[in-house]
Amino acid sequence: MASIDYKEAKKELNKMFLEDDFSRKIIFWYDEPRNFYDDVINDEFEDAKVLIYDKNSFEIKHIIEKQDLQSNFLVYLPCAKPRDIDNWLIDILLYSSEYYADTVALTMRRLNISDSNLRNVIERHSKFFDSEQRINKLNSLVIIKNNMNEEELKNGMIAVLVKSKYTSIDSILRELVFDYEIQEKYQEILKYGFEEYLWDKISEYANYSGQQDVNALIKKFMMTSINRSTHFTNLSAFYTQFIIDETKEKGSEDAEIFVNSIKSDSRYSELQLSISNELRIDELLKTRGIDDFNSCDVLENFDKRIVESISESLHSGSLDYDFFERIIENRVNSIWYMQYKEHYSFLLNVIGFHRAIDSLVIKNGSSEDLIKEYVDDLSMVDYFYRKTISTFKTLDLNTEIASEIATKVDNIYEVKYLSKIGDQFTNSLKNKNNWEFPGFLTTREFYVHVQKNQAKKMFVIISDAMRYEIGYELLEMIKTDPILKGNAKLFPMITSIPSETRFGMASLLPNRDITYKDKTLFVNGISSVGTDNRDKILKTKNSSFAAIQFETIDAMNRNELRQYMQDKSLVYIYHNVIDNAGENNENKVFDVVNEALNEILKLVKNLYNTLQIANYYITADHGFVYRRRTVDESQKYSDIVGLKPIEASKRYLITNDEMDIPYTLSFGLDYLGANTQRVIVPYSYDFFKTPGGGIQFIHGGTSLHEIVVPLIHISELRSDRQKEAFGPVGIRIKSVQRKVKERSFNLEFEQYEKVEDKKRERNILVYFEDEQGEKVSGEYRFIANSSSDDLSQRITKIRFSLKNIDFDRNKRYFLIVRDSDKDEVVEKEQFVIDILGFKPII
Repeated sequence: MASIDYKEAKKELNKMFLEDDFSRKIIFWYDEPRNFYDDVINDEFEDAKVLIYDKNSFEIKHIIEKQDLQSNFLVYLPCAKPRDIDNWLIDILLYSSEYYADTVALTMRRLNISDSNLRNVIERHSKFFDSEQRINKLNSLVIIKNNMNEEELKNGMIAVLVKSKYTSIDSILRELVFDYEIQEKYQEILKYGFEEYLWDKISEYANYSGQQDVNALIKKFMMTSINRSTHFTNLSAFYTQFIIDETKEKGSEDAEIFVNSIKSDSRYSELQLSISNELRIDELLKTRGIDDFNSCDVLENFDKRIVESISESLHSGSLDYDFFERIIENRVNSIWYMQYKEHYSFLLNVIGFHRAIDSLVIKNGSSEDLIKEYVDDLSMVDYFYRKTISTFKTLDLNTEIASEIATKVDNIYEVKYLSKIGDQFTNSLKNKNNWEFPGFLTTREFYVHVQKNQAKKMFVIISDAMRYEIGYELLEMIKTDPILKGNAKLFPMITSIPSETRFGMASLLPNRDITYKDKTLFVNGISSVGTDNRDKILKTKNSSFAAIQFETIDAMNRNELRQYMQDKSLVYIYHNVIDNAGENNENKVFDVVNEALNEILKLVKNLYNTLQIANYYITADHGFVYRRRTVDESQKYSDIVGLKPIEASKRYLITNDEMDIPYTLSFGLDYLGANTQRVIVPYSYDFFKTPGGGIQFIHGGTSLHEIVVPLIHISELRSDRQKEAFGPVGIRIKSVQRKVKERSFNLEFEQYEKVEDKKRERNILVYFEDEQGEKVSGEYRFIANSSSDDLSQRITKIRFSLKNIDFDRNKRYFLIVRDSDKDEVVEKEQFVIDILGFKPII
């Protein structure tokens, strides 16, 4: 393919051949550097014949003066023009024309410039302009004109070669750094003669005076940045060789600023991985405490080592929970936080579990006393146990130590918690003659309670197997949700026994009496099995009452919902995510809890937004017990089926007569209505040996986990005047100074509200911009999620780095504090940027 300079030359030659003077044209073209040799020998001219000189002067002379006296000729001589006395073709040359092809002049004409200063740049780097693609790219980056700065043209050319979107030296250096291993882009710099100029500019930009090698530069920049953001002392010579010593040379701060500026690039992950291996960072971290590098996120190794170190400490029995929590909370601002979020969540839940276990005190007392203890304190053990196990299963890599920690938590949960609380509550039930708990609402009394508080329209959501501590989590979600605007309260409620779906669902319906016959529960004489039957039971109480499955109402659009609710005043919604998982794949029961909570929350918000119905009750038919570990065979009661009970399950028997079975409790079903049957349950968390699988997820018995369910009441939606009481926590800049005198500086931000009740965490993005809204600094993120009462613990320090541009003390610059979730500005503060002696590098 012909070069663009040759195309330009050919245009000029054709113009010469077409001059209308009625004579044939003979044009000599001497090309000593042979720049156009390949182009000419492979080309043809429409209005002339081409003769190539190859020491064949006689042949050329013969063709022009004897053989063809009519045609135009281009005589191309890929050599220097000889002296006239030595030129065998001088006689023809004297009556012919001569063409001079100055490639630099051709290029400048094509670029429409004539500036002699720019000619030097084009002449030195003429090969760059051989490609029309490169020229087009250059035109997209800079405006090529006569009065342009030489550096602007050179930087634009280099930007094209390294495929940079911008012509600034920091952008060019960024591209070279991310290509440091292959160095294809740097080879382009060498090929087109920009090496010396580039390193001069890098030296000016970053005060870099080290080895002129991109590999050496980035290792030095990153190790220097690490050194500036850690508390490492007594480093070996291997590491100090890569550190710019700010006491002896410039460039330490510039190195940190550059590294901070490239962290947000998607290519940074791969780059830092290679650099960390070359710098042997893992070896270094093994000899240092995690508090030495807790504020550094230059390399992923720091987060990885923090996870490993805290895991090892917790596994070995360390009780330094405050220290571990402080370290993890500080990592929220690490660029690797999201990558390790599940690991950090796992560790925080393990810490929460140990705290709950360490403060565990199970007092002797009545059943009612123990229920209150469970509701107020003990259920938090279950909460953190569930969170620990569920987050453990989300880890990308379940490391051996994480697995051992989870196993240790399993053992502690079983031995120090379940066995103790199970024994205590069983002992308290031995003295009970009836299934009654003064001071606590029971599921049989649920409808009466609802009726007392019934609004014009109301929903009851019954989530199968949502035990009390899950209800507590849902309450917290409701309180802090930015859309749901209701007051929510949580109460404990005691289920029927057996703590099983049929009995629980029947008890929650309007009931005069509940009878048990042929393994079916009848409410007011109507079978309570299935949604259709429950709908009938509700309608016998009131024709405006109804029952519906969650999936059905959740699938309705706005118009369908409004039409459905036109003649309804009370609707029971049946939700079955947790129990379904437990019955079909018990190992997933903890995994689906978040799904269940999110579904319920989403439904309530949708119903409120669509229908403006403000009253909701959320409860469950029963709870459950789940243990990840394999259950010991000794906990099984044998030969139960041989006793021929009416119904046998792992956690209960239903019989017509009293049976004398050791280590069991027995209660009559007469508390439901005219029933003569009895319920027999094993002690604590033991179970009967019956056919069928499923012993990790169990319910039906009388443990606190099975019989205490949540009752959440949402009501009294807030007005617009109360908005400030809900939503994300407030954030403001704490630093008083509004003048910046350095390219790198710290600012403090204050979370002036703690995370609690209706105040939730906030994701914050901060940066500086100019009057035109252009960013003049890097972007920095942090999460305001502290629940500490101590305001000093709710301070976040951010180190800003300004871009390498010219700042004017007379112009306005603004600090932008943005809520990244809502994409809205929280605070906008004007600053003066007055950096003395700062000269930007274009």
